Amino acid sequence: MSNPIKLDFSEKYDEQHAHQYLNKHQTGLSRRLSHRRDEQLARTALALAGDPGLVLDLPCGAGRLWPVLAEKPNRAIIGADNSEAMLKTALSAQPADVVKRVQPLHASAFDIALPDNAVDSIFCMRLLHHIGEPAHRLAILREFERVTRDSVIVSLWVDGNFKAWKRKRLERTRGQKGYQNRFVLPAATVEGEFRQAGFRIQERLDFLPLYAMWRVYVLRKIVQAVETTAAPRCNFEHFWSQQGEWVEKPNVRRGGESGVQRIHSGDGDLLYAKRQTGHIYRSLLHPFGRPTVLREQDALLALTRLDVSVPKVIFYGAQRDPIHNWRALLVTQALDGFVELEHWYAAGGRERHGEAGHERILQALAENLARMHRGRWQHGCLYLKHIFVRVTGEGESARAEVALLDLEKSRQRLTSRTAASHDMKQLRRHSSFSDSEWEKLVYFYRAAFGSAIKGL
Repeated sequence: MSNPIKLDFSEKYDEQHAHQYLNKHQTGLSRRLSHRRDEQLARTALALAGDPGLVLDLPCGAGRLWPVLAEKPNRAIIGADNSEAMLKTALSAQPADVVKRVQPLHASAFDIALPDNAVDSIFCMRLLHHIGEPAHRLAILREFERVTRDSVIVSLWVDGNFKAWKRKRLERTRGQKGYQNRFVLPAATVEGEFRQAGFRIQERLDFLPLYAMWRVYVLRKIVQAVETTAAPRCNFEHFWSQQGEWVEKPNVRRGGESGVQRIHSGDGDLLYAKRQTGHIYRSLLHPFGRPTVLREQDALLALTRLDVSVPKVIFYGAQRDPIHNWRALLVTQALDGFVELEHWYAAGGRERHGEAGHERILQALAENLARMHRGRWQHGCLYLKHIFVRVTGEGESARAEVALLDLEKSRQRLTSRTAASHDMKQLRRHSSFSDSEWEKLVYFYRAAFGSAIKGL
């Protein structure tokens, strides 16, 4: 871009202002707590984005979140800002072991001096709420789409919460003085701009739901989403019209019906199609109801990015129907060679593969659960019948794989420990593990999680 856009507010970031910006997040209890919540959201967003290896932090400001970005040992960080004073402050103020991991770059978000698809992810905290013109936001988002290979993590102010209502009322009362450099955006507006720039929304993370204006979005390039869709030519009606054998009798609850059928792809591969009519859940974000399979697909996609073994999503979608209100589908690939853990025990798998094979199952299960819980995801229905295993080889050479199914009740919790405590207690209650087997599972789990979890 030969003549990048320049905004009035960007001129204020001189050396004095840079030091003030650095210090303001460290003064007062409320700001320190706010900073902690920002760090928590950043970690969650990075995990949801697949823990990208090369991240562009733009604008990096005084490097406030560099320590969080540097928590992944092999992550490369480019710290970029339009203000040279901000860059200088960040490089001098942040810990030396963190600074040596950062490559500084003087760049505007409107004109990033990097080639196409140069980084795995762009980390953009506290910029877009300064951008009031839709054309300017779109210019930034399109530049982000050019430079990132996969994802963008971005924060801004959105409406639909108490603080936004209060701010709007206050501005109406006092009027606007001078130029405005902070804007509350309708969520529908900015989400439309994301799509227009070439992104899909993977996740919305609110600072304090229904209260605070801050929201973090995890965005993925649409081209990436298309490439990972196994059946791009198949639409909702294609899969809805297919009929197959029911795995078990459909459940009639939640105001509708839900069941799973075995169907086959055009190539003859076995698929599982969860079909729902009027089967919904309600939450603060969806007070009027949302099909439970959409919550399940959210979990499947998120856990896949966390390297948790789950069925591969082939297709998902939902439509409003005048009779049933909602029709919803989730189609996944069959887990070839996997069986329920309960069936593996009943069929003599432990005797056939020996104690070494059984320990490898416990270790694989523990590692999958630890990855899920570190990402703050809670399974919500963790019974042995929802744990599938595949063991190959014999004795010491046995190899075990574990996959988690039935994630309809899954959700993200505020902390990893909350998710872990719920699932592990539930698994203990509803499993047939002996005390010694449970101790082995917990040993492997704690080793994979990286810290002690009390109460297991």
